[in-house]
Amino acid sequence: MMSTDLAYNAAYALLGDSFLAADNLSTVTVPLLWPNQPYQEPQSGPWIQVEMAGNDLSPVSTGNGLVWRETGQIWLHCFTPARRGDILARAILRQIGQLIRRRIPIQDLTATAMNVGMGEQGEDTGKWWRISMCVDWYIDDPDPVPAGA
Repeated sequence: MMSTDLAYNAAYALLGDSFLAADNLSTVTVPLLWPNQPYQEPQSGPWIQVEMAGNDLSPVSTGNGLVWRETGQIWLHCFTPARRGDILARAILRQIGQLIRRRIPIQDLTATAMNVGMGEQGEDTGKWWRISMCVDWYIDDPDPVPAGA
């Protein structure tokens, strides 16, 4: 299931088009490439491909009555040049995780869990190395569930 515009817009408001990552020695602007948006693949890393999916949209009971709750995942695939280790990618994903924890909820989007997976070859040419972070989320639609639904 594709995420709704409500969830997608909240995620975009949180993450934007780029992320400023820093370590003890330098800072780097990391472009975020969103689905079906025009972009030019960076020639040198790092960069992040964003994917977002909704899992479920169902009524739940809250203190304000029944609302529609959507759940899903944001996948952040961090690409860095191959054969240079994965410390930079892991540091960038850790910093994005910290940003999410500090700024959530934003526009009612709430993160519930995050994990970083194993690294792997990023694509067929062998130019990129990829490590991915998955962020589980939910958002409540302010449009209430009609009585008797």
